[in-house]
Amino acid sequence: MKNTKSAKQMNSSKISKSGRTLKPGKLSKSEKKSTEKKDNYIYSYIRKISVRLGIVHAIALCVIIALMVIIPFNQIFSPHEMLFVEDAASEYKSGNEYVEVTLNGLKYTGYDLIRHKEVYGSYYYSLVDDKATFVLVRKGISELPEEINNYTVRAKLVELDDEDTAMLKKFAKDLNWNYKGLMMVSSQIIVDETEYNASVYYYLFAILILIMVYCIARIVLQIIYYIFPWFHGSVRMFSRLTGGRKGIEYVCREMEQEILLESGNIILTKNYFVSISRYNIEMVPVRKVIWVYQHSTWNRFFSLREKYIYTLNLYCDHGITVESSRNTGEDVSLVINYIKDKYENIIVGYSKENKNLAEETEEERSGSYKG
Repeated sequence: MKNTKSAKQMNSSKISKSGRTLKPGKLSKSEKKSTEKKDNYIYSYIRKISVRLGIVHAIALCVIIALMVIIPFNQIFSPHEMLFVEDAASEYKSGNEYVEVTLNGLKYTGYDLIRHKEVYGSYYYSLVDDKATFVLVRKGISELPEEINNYTVRAKLVELDDEDTAMLKKFAKDLNWNYKGLMMVSSQIIVDETEYNASVYYYLFAILILIMVYCIARIVLQIIYYIFPWFHGSVRMFSRLTGGRKGIEYVCREMEQEILLESGNIILTKNYFVSISRYNIEMVPVRKVIWVYQHSTWNRFFSLREKYIYTLNLYCDHGITVESSRNTGEDVSLVINYIKDKYENIIVGYSKENKNLAEETEEERSGSYKG
């Protein structure tokens, strides 16, 4: 909605179709009734925002629920009790990926799992009825013994990977055997204690629950805003700036009849500054604006899309800061230059001096309001 009006158009837009000058604060009774009967633009747009944000959070909630279904938290936190190591293959086929088992009679293969130049775990094997089952035991504080007995572990049942295969080939050589022969009498499933990291999943579960609660809360909030748009943060902030007076209808009327400048997400009427974006709307009486300046950030999305994002910042009474983001540099510059030319009492441009001056002005105005 990029549109720049000439000075002539700007001046003419201050006059209504009937030719009389529009004065905010003096709506006729018929105008008030018509505003009450048909929903005004601000409330309608807040409802649109609520629907959009509600959909976004609903999608996020569905993704979280899907993750909680896909990740077997129940199995991880309460692993299936496996009686014997030799049952690993049958348990894996039954869908029991996480198990708790007591190790007895396991012998050390002589090989360890090395990660980051440190021993991370050690390979053991169980030989029952001429069938070998391998177990990868996590290295603890003390050294692991040559034979393990009466040692209970929680582990994940996994298929052989490249590291396991490399170990088995070396182990077969030590036995003066070949790899294929060893595999014929060995289980293809390893009981891997190093792959069972419950603490990681506890943190993940807690994070997912928090995100879920947040999404639900946001959806409920959007429903409230849809039903009662006057509870929206932008309306409450507007009410605070205008001293609690009901003035949304004046903003709507000026947006229909008295637009002085419209550029990017920014609309400037005779008495109001309005910022409209896809997911937000802000309204500020021009007389409440103390300081206006531009802020730009360099936005990079995985190095695929890079561009500057320009934001127009307005510092207002009560220390309230309003931002109009996702604009182009041209849009923001156009508005700032217009404000600089038309409103001498508004501080323009960012600097430490202007910041200090704006804060001093705000304190003075706050004191005068209290007085």
